[in-house]
Amino acid sequence: MINIAICDDESYYAKQIKEIISDYLDEMQLDYSIHVFSSGEDLAKLEEQMGQFHIVYLDINMDGLDGIETAKRLRRWCEKTFVVFVTAFLNYTLEGYKVEAIRYILKDKENLKANIEESIDAILEKYESANHIYKMDFKNTVKQFSEEQFVYAESTLHDIMVFLLEKGELNMYSKTMKLDELQEMMHEKNLLRIHKSFLVNMKYIQKVEAYAITLYNGKTLPVSRSRYAEVKEKIIMFEGEF
Repeated sequence: MINIAICDDESYYAKQIKEIISDYLDEMQLDYSIHVFSSGEDLAKLEEQMGQFHIVYLDINMDGLDGIETAKRLRRWCEKTFVVFVTAFLNYTLEGYKVEAIRYILKDKENLKANIEESIDAILEKYESANHIYKMDFKNTVKQFSEEQFVYAESTLHDIMVFLLEKGELNMYSKTMKLDELQEMMHEKNLLRIHKSFLVNMKYIQKVEAYAITLYNGKTLPVSRSRYAEVKEKIIMFEGEF
């Protein structure tokens, strides 16, 4: 899930930016959410919760708290968020450098769509290198997903069933593949093999007991006896990191 914020006190441009981003990410089959803020104050008052956003599109020339000051407050809480300035005037380069803006986009109706799409491409390239976006050809569709979306996978004979969290819904996709191959392909430290037939993202484990784990949604999965001690230890260590 890619979380995006748009902060612009001009409703026309806020709507245009949201539509462009939505259309482009839908075309790329990526899971996302977009939140729109009509002032810098509305965004900044979230304080540490601003860290939920991977990308923020900020209008510089807003009344009250302008985009530069909003970005400075954002940086107090989150260093990794990608900041894209959208402005009518390209004369804030130095200030933008201080808050590590990745792009400046001019409010130019003719080029707005192309420039926003280019900014998304540039951000996703950096985001993917840090967050490992996977692309898989499932039986009925092609999906791109991150480790964050991966909840668990189950092997059944010659196929695996992959369960992905998409816009709050847990969806299943199947593919002819061995679970060992999936685990080797993803190679994520938060993924745990609890059984020869199950690979689980520890982020979504609620508890472990009696040779079973319970996921966030109440679903229980078996833990093999031979792996139980190791599984329990790794879950305790994982939880201790948060």
